[in-house]
Amino acid sequence: MQKLNTLIVRSPIANDIVDDPIQISGIAIAFEGTFQTRVRDQNGNILKELFFTAAGGTAWRNLQITLSLDGVPSIPAGTLELFEFSAENGQEVN
Repeated sequence: MQKLNTLIVRSPIANDIVDDPIQISGIAIAFEGTFQTRVRDQNGNILKELFFTAAGGTAWRNLQITLSLDGVPSIPAGTLELFEFSAENGQEVN
């Protein structure tokens, strides 16, 4: 059986130009309402990593996150990752 995504990012989308802080919006259903965020530069170096809390439960909820970086990255391209850790095995999911 295919598992449904529990996190949908509406903004930013692929190839968007973002400011600092990065404004993230979307919808989510999360175990205990907790998700992780990670920003990597183009070389895969982690620039920022932290967790955030969305409303938990069994219904879709809007989420709005403001993610500040710790300075201007030396490489202008990068990746924003949003995910949760599986309660079953601790793996990154979604």
